[in-house]
Amino acid sequence: KYNCIGCGSSITKNRSGITNLAFHITKSCKKTELWETKYNEAVEAKLVLQHQNSLKNLLVTKKAHQYHLWLKFIIDNNIEFSIVESNTAMNLVGHTMSRNTVVKYITGLKVTVQNKIKKLVPLKYGILLDGWSHGSCHYVCLFVVFPTSTPDKLREYILLRMNTLPTLTDQSAANHKKYIEETISFYEMNRNGLLFICGDNANVNKKLTKELNVPIVGCMSHLLNLQTRDFIDSSGFI
Repeated sequence: KYNCIGCGSSITKNRSGITNLAFHITKSCKKTELWETKYNEAVEAKLVLQHQNSLKNLLVTKKAHQYHLWLKFIIDNNIEFSIVESNTAMNLVGHTMSRNTVVKYITGLKVTVQNKIKKLVPLKYGILLDGWSHGSCHYVCLFVVFPTSTPDKLREYILLRMNTLPTLTDQSAANHKKYIEETISFYEMNRNGLLFICGDNANVNKKLTKELNVPIVGCMSHLLNLQTRDFIDSSGFI
């Protein structure tokens, strides 16, 4: 027999099926509200279970999770790719992967990030740049700058490119202009939406902004540095 948790009645079991129990719950039981609640809870629990099962299909595999940790470790710590093939890595994490595999997935990650940036950059924006030389090569770093609607973050800075100039040893304004226009074109940004260039107060940057027909926003840190140097040079006691 079944014992009803609603009214306490005993219901005789069928030899096959649950006809008597179903009839009691739907017709005879004096606590139908209780059974309706139990039914709704069961339906909700089933929906939750179905949702959880569907999420399982979205979960990454153990192998993919390991690859993700490797890439994060390499990128965060600026480590050479060959570390993944070392015996030290094997002893630390219990498995290795080839350098070619790292290159494959970092290349794929790069494309994913670039496509995301294309969607994030608005129609109007600014570019922040800085450069440095190593040997005979000159490198330039480009950030795109634009306002956000988030109260605790007034503006967004996204790294677009960090590379050598098109002509390695040429630090002219024309070479910088080509570098910037290549980057804007690659990210499919609105060329007419470039509002300003922010960089050091150098003659090449001033000429660059004239050629791009946008104003230059001089770097305040650079100005402070220049003024401090002038003051030190003019003060013999320092």
